[in-house]
Amino acid sequence: MRIDCHHHFWDVTPERTARIRAMDRGNNHIWLAVHGPEELAPQLAAIEFDKTVLVEAWDSGIEENLHWMRRAEELDSVGAVIGWANPFASDFAELLDAYVQFPKFRGVRFRGNFFRDPNWLRQTEVHAAIGELASRDGLSLDMHLAKPLLTEIPLIAAENPGFPMNLNHLANPQLDEPGHFEPWARLMEPLREVPKLTFKLSAITEFAGDNPTPELLRPAARFMIDTYGCERLMYGSNWPVSRMAMEYQETYEMTMAAVGELPAADRDRLLGGTAAEYYRVS
Repeated sequence: MRIDCHHHFWDVTPERTARIRAMDRGNNHIWLAVHGPEELAPQLAAIEFDKTVLVEAWDSGIEENLHWMRRAEELDSVGAVIGWANPFASDFAELLDAYVQFPKFRGVRFRGNFFRDPNWLRQTEVHAAIGELASRDGLSLDMHLAKPLLTEIPLIAAENPGFPMNLNHLANPQLDEPGHFEPWARLMEPLREVPKLTFKLSAITEFAGDNPTPELLRPAARFMIDTYGCERLMYGSNWPVSRMAMEYQETYEMTMAAVGELPAADRDRLLGGTAAEYYRVS
């Protein structure tokens, strides 16, 4: 089974439009347009992906998450859904109670790059929220973190033995910046010792400047394969955000060109096996 482990859907509402403009997002043709399953379906078929993992878009609120969880139940192509939740909210546990009513719900994502406090992941409230999530059978935690917060992951793992976690987008390595690789690799390498931690080889075309090439992507891609092995890696498109750099099929082709030749078993893990296991997709 081939799985795109990371994409988003969103509608355009007055509230969303106002928020996007307040955030001063560029590429308004992406952010202020509807992106739904009808648009994604032919692109999945062109690359022969069987299933996807639908991930919350950007702290998108409870009602929007519930809307897409309901829609996901109608879509055979969506194998799992990762929702939004605020770890500082007093009703965090009650929100999980609402989400677990949906059979495809698999966990939540915490998006550290978008919190004002750079030390947010170290707060006791967040550790408590992760503990609550870890106490529920069959759930996991996706994390989109700034690089300085990577050192907190081993502590979270030690507090929650056996809890599955995933690091999204490789912590955003800026592949077009000279000298980026060694500092990034030094922070990533110790995570090899964290059990039950997987990684998404996703969004790297977006971190390679105005002219992404396989050569720019290759050091990070090969580091991940050589350090962790494909049994801990999964491919994700990050569509439609990926359109800031290139379209769906180009994103896939350039990422796989950066990866290079792989044994068939490793390729199968990267393109579906690891995601199927982590997200319990069948």
